[in-house]
Amino acid sequence: MRPLPQPLPGTGRGDLTRSLSVNGEGTGEVALSASGEGTGEVGEHKGEGGRSGKGVRGYGIELAGKTLGVIGYGRIGRLVAHLALAFGMRVFAYDVVTPQGVEPGVRLTSLEALVGDSDFVSIHVPLTPQTRGFVSAELLERFKMGSFLVNTARAELVDEGAVVRALESGRLRGYAADLFSERSPLIGHPKVLLTPHIGASTEEAQRRAGFEIVEKVWGALNLPSKSARMSA
Repeated sequence: MRPLPQPLPGTGRGDLTRSLSVNGEGTGEVALSASGEGTGEVGEHKGEGGRSGKGVRGYGIELAGKTLGVIGYGRIGRLVAHLALAFGMRVFAYDVVTPQGVEPGVRLTSLEALVGDSDFVSIHVPLTPQTRGFVSAELLERFKMGSFLVNTARAELVDEGAVVRALESGRLRGYAADLFSERSPLIGHPKVLLTPHIGASTEEAQRRAGFEIVEKVWGALNLPSKSARMSA
């Protein structure tokens, strides 16, 4: 917990807490569903012919048998890797800290090898001064030609102008993000799928957030938690 500038009324205390662990499932599912959406040529399949795919331009690709590279093998990165394995994908993972307890089927590798060998790359790293602009023009040049990039972490991790250039050159087949800058050059691009930070916008995530906040408030007030009261 962090101290608040002013104490809470009636408590003499000023602790600030957040519910950080509630949106992992939703964010992980958004990341993988964005990858699946990208297999259908973002912006191309508008169903102009209506039925049986008539009037649809181009073909999509299947996730099964493709390679997913997960950058940041933390809580959400692990969930995305787990879901991808269920789709029959090969999964590579990279993290600056050597992860413990890697799931069978997930192969740890270097950043260069991951972006060079992956059909899909999903980013799950925190925003710090060191990671700002992490996906740069230089890194994008190392991506596998025709790969797909998914960002459900932070918009500032990615050089959006460099992404546009990578899309135009064909280095990237598509880009999907759950966050983007206010005047992003990606808005309206036919090879881009953007969503307004909906990773935690599920009934389950909001319910978990409510329960977690109540438990933390009760703990801050030195009151027994619900689980403790039920076991008493």
